[in-house]
Amino acid sequence: MAIKYLVGIDFGHGETTVSYIDLTKIDKYMNIAEISEKIDHLRIVDKVGIDACVIDSVIYRKPNENGSYVYRLQGGEGYDICTSFKSKISLLNRPNKKEEKEAFRNFIQLVYKNILENNKSILDQDGKNFLLYIASPTLWSVQDKEEYKRFVEDAIGRKVEWVINESDAAYYQKRQSSGLILVVDFGSSTIDFTLVYNNKKIDIDNLSNIHLGAQNVELQMFSSYTTGIDTRNQYLERKAISESLLRKENMTYINLNSMLLYALRRRKEEAYSDGYGKRDEDGNKAMYGFDWRYSFARERMVLKCKPYECFFEDENSLLGSYIEDVKSLFQEVKEVIDQKCAPADIQQLQLIVSGGASRMPWVREKLSEVFEIPLETIELKRDDRPEFIVSDGIVKYAYALYQVRKEIAQIVNELKNWLPDLEDSIRKIIAHTCQEMCISMLDANEGMIYYKSKLFKDEKLPDEQNEANIYGKFFLSSIEGFAIKTLDPINKIIYEHRDFINEEIFRQIDQLLHAKLDPLLKASISKLFGVQVNRFSLLKANQPILPQIANDFTVGSNRLKEIVSCSLKEFSKAILFGMFGWLFENTGYGTKDEPGTINKKRGPNDRNRIVKAYYKFIRKTEFAPYSLETINENIYNYVLDNIVTMVEKKHLTFDPCGYDLKAEIQSELERLERLRTFTAKLALCKGNCVTLQELEGIPQKDDKVEIVLDGLGVLGGLDGLDTLKPLTAKIKEVTSADNQIALILDIAVPVSYTGATIRHKSE
Repeated sequence: MAIKYLVGIDFGHGETTVSYIDLTKIDKYMNIAEISEKIDHLRIVDKVGIDACVIDSVIYRKPNENGSYVYRLQGGEGYDICTSFKSKISLLNRPNKKEEKEAFRNFIQLVYKNILENNKSILDQDGKNFLLYIASPTLWSVQDKEEYKRFVEDAIGRKVEWVINESDAAYYQKRQSSGLILVVDFGSSTIDFTLVYNNKKIDIDNLSNIHLGAQNVELQMFSSYTTGIDTRNQYLERKAISESLLRKENMTYINLNSMLLYALRRRKEEAYSDGYGKRDEDGNKAMYGFDWRYSFARERMVLKCKPYECFFEDENSLLGSYIEDVKSLFQEVKEVIDQKCAPADIQQLQLIVSGGASRMPWVREKLSEVFEIPLETIELKRDDRPEFIVSDGIVKYAYALYQVRKEIAQIVNELKNWLPDLEDSIRKIIAHTCQEMCISMLDANEGMIYYKSKLFKDEKLPDEQNEANIYGKFFLSSIEGFAIKTLDPINKIIYEHRDFINEEIFRQIDQLLHAKLDPLLKASISKLFGVQVNRFSLLKANQPILPQIANDFTVGSNRLKEIVSCSLKEFSKAILFGMFGWLFENTGYGTKDEPGTINKKRGPNDRNRIVKAYYKFIRKTEFAPYSLETINENIYNYVLDNIVTMVEKKHLTFDPCGYDLKAEIQSELERLERLRTFTAKLALCKGNCVTLQELEGIPQKDDKVEIVLDGLGVLGGLDGLDTLKPLTAKIKEVTSADNQIALILDIAVPVSYTGATIRHKSE
């Protein structure tokens, strides 16, 4: 099943949203801004409009007779409410957190189930036509995020591709092309920070705070109401009445304080949303909308009791201490940025404020004071619905990484296809390098220089060596003696320094690969990241691309017969030039039957001829010091690893937890292979034209195919036959009309093969 959608879920502490992007509706030439416009939202609840796409992160529950609970995303009579359950999984695993963990697991399950149920026209119910991504608080450790990813996967029974920091996702939704940018993601449970310079993240994750989230506002409201001099008695009275009613209805499992806290949270959010930026009649900032009498009990519990009546005068008296703590956190962040960044960059700092709590006016006011940035220049993305910024950012970055996956996989696929074609070139590189470097090292050796000089003196071999040699007695200045006495010591040195030869072979293979891959990589990096790269590291010298050179690599007395045979012919031809033919078999330096005598003198010119004849033999030798198959495998693996490292370290803005570019590339390569190896059923056979149905993969021109009638029996009125033989054909053309794919084959297919399977045939 082809991937059609990328889906990002933000299981936020306060709200949960789901965004998606349809890959089929994105043109490859679209820029980031145009892609942002293609992001849409999935319905979580059965409603109409944007409110169906965002829900409060709460879950309702009612006990069964067996002590377990029934969970639902919407309330009703007799249902208790669970809030603030999102936490590190390591904390939820504690015995006293069992109920919170169960609530969180069921919330995740129900959200995912509802997404599938309410978006059937988009998502396959088995989840196979989309990839899924999530976000987590920035301060969580890698281990926390890995545990969270596994927890979500276990809850919904499918893979989550990766987990990105919430503030990182918020940045990417508001991605800038350059400059120093600070994202302040102000949520219900945490305040997260992401600092980016020219699309590269500067790590300040440790400054994110898990204690100063906006839930402190309703907690302070709750504390003020339940302990205040003017309100405490009313609270206790209303609570006692409510508890009495709950006992009568056998609903003592309902937590009244959770109800009240959630009601206060809702009113807080409504007040800041509806009254955002407004002032009172005197022009003073006020916690607009909070001077209310709110009947939360009747609405939430469906119980006939007097409502709780809460009144708060202004946010400064209620939240003054909390606001100052948040301001101190902003100052701490500024001090760290001052240390990490250049003054010129700091002066150009841009602030992006995101998260549902960013609606509170004082948040931007304090940021303006601390960072000395005009209030109007601090950006708040989508003032009306900032809760979508994280889920939007998730899918936007998911799309960016999906494009990286496809682009790099295409290059790696080209490499995979090229390597067999490059085999001949690589073989020539190895042979030529071995030949020339051996000759150059021989030429530079003092033993060879001495042999070719006038100072060289003949010596008689010891008797035991004479007898051991198949040629009998000979002298060191003969071809045989040259091989044993002069060549072998030099070849031993060459073998001991064989790494030099491997280094040169490596350099030339690297050069060959760059000539093939650099143009593709440059185009892809420019397209993906908008940057120009002059040089890539496809292979690295410290990587063992080439195996160790074999022991019998050098050419000396180990190949004495071949050297003598080749050298004698070359040497004889030199003597033959301008002389009589009888000298063709007599070099004057001994033959197999008559090795020569001790009195025979050989001058430097003659010895130089022997050396040149030997060098010609080397240049005719096909050096193969190791398996080409091993080299190709090493090249493929190391080039893939190095491209992955280059992209991840130099070009990706973020590295989400669980993201594995190499695994992504391998997955894409498998997809490409599946597309190439297509299979389908024949809906219609008309001569050499066949129409396909149930097509999986993509048939291509020149593909070889086989047509098999898999146990369908006799069709088309043929009598006396139980089966039809498989056919083999080649695709001449691939056509499409009326949403149907048709193939023009190089053979005619009888109508009796209607319903048969046609599939790609491997070579």
